[in-house]
Amino acid sequence: MEAIFITDATSLIFEYPVSGSPPAWTTISEEIDLHPGSDIIQSTSSSNYVIYRFKRASGLTFVIVADPTVSPAVPAQFVQLLTDSMAQYFVLAKLDSNYDTVTLILSETLDNGVPYLSEPDQVREFVSKGGVLSKLLSQSATPHKVSRSAADGPYWRRQNVRHTQNELFVDVEESITCVVRRQGASKTTPVVSYVDGSVYLTSHLSGVPEIELSLSRPIAGGKHVCITKSGPASRFRFTPPDGRTKLLTYTQDVNVSSYLVNCTFHTGLGLQKDEFEVRVGVLMNRGVKAVDNLAVEVFGGKIKTLRNTTGDFITNQKGGVWNLGTTTPMGFNATFRGICDGNVSHVTLKYSLQGAVPSGLKVDSVNIVAARGLGEGVKPYKGVKYATDVAEYVVR
Repeated sequence: MEAIFITDATSLIFEYPVSGSPPAWTTISEEIDLHPGSDIIQSTSSSNYVIYRFKRASGLTFVIVADPTVSPAVPAQFVQLLTDSMAQYFVLAKLDSNYDTVTLILSETLDNGVPYLSEPDQVREFVSKGGVLSKLLSQSATPHKVSRSAADGPYWRRQNVRHTQNELFVDVEESITCVVRRQGASKTTPVVSYVDGSVYLTSHLSGVPEIELSLSRPIAGGKHVCITKSGPASRFRFTPPDGRTKLLTYTQDVNVSSYLVNCTFHTGLGLQKDEFEVRVGVLMNRGVKAVDNLAVEVFGGKIKTLRNTTGDFITNQKGGVWNLGTTTPMGFNATFRGICDGNVSHVTLKYSLQGAVPSGLKVDSVNIVAARGLGEGVKPYKGVKYATDVAEYVVR
């Protein structure tokens, strides 16, 4: 890699030159402006580099300048390591107050432009949370190398982990992508309907534990490097990194009827055929207390409200947004009817909830099968949570 730049929505906020003569940000930004919709840009001013752009939910954009011979997977994996490592020290939105920490993280993770650390736990061994700038100034320019024996544990787990309160948490999170036709709920036929799922483990365990995670059904997808032993595709054994780790990822087709929130809409209603109606329903579920931040956006022309059973409808240039509150009870139903001076093309649904996931995946058990260094008689607190949100839910 030649250089690393970090920007917010308006300007450059951090840069880190890697090579001896990296391209200037003004040159890179001009290249990006010429290709506003591209995340991988071959330089037009020089054949010596490729520009990779990675946008993050924090509002930050990471720009990596690399040699054309570098695999695109390398910058992508490095940005993930960098953001995960930064998140251990500060909220990413506070980057402008933590330049010294970011600089030290980069100096420890790159060796002549090549990433040689692969886990946030490794970074934590070299970058302390206090006095990082003075530490950086006092250190030798020679990079540290990771050196450890098998007795120290695997490379993805930092050495000599100690916790006064030992805990183990599993989070199953699924994000919905769904496009359905606008017919009545009983006839709704999905164009596409699936979830992207992730299983996270938060481990605060002393020593070098070995964990076995059993799920209610097999899943196929990505696995963290720590998962070195597995039987059936529903059972996994591993020594976890310390802290929060994304263990598993998967994608699964899901029937629309599995979603706890459904939405339908009809157009061409009324005497003048210029009315439309949107209906939202929330199913009952014993594990879910409420739906959070439920909202429907209507895309059309100028809209006038005829009937609204609950919530607030706020018009905008695209049509309007029907906000149903920060918390919506289970078993809830609501209807919005309006007049549109144009054609209502589609509506989108947004919400999140805690306590269930659409695929029905469950954690059957999470057990410590070996506990070297944990301490005799220590019984960690364990917990499991489920969460759902919407990446895209369109009714058209």
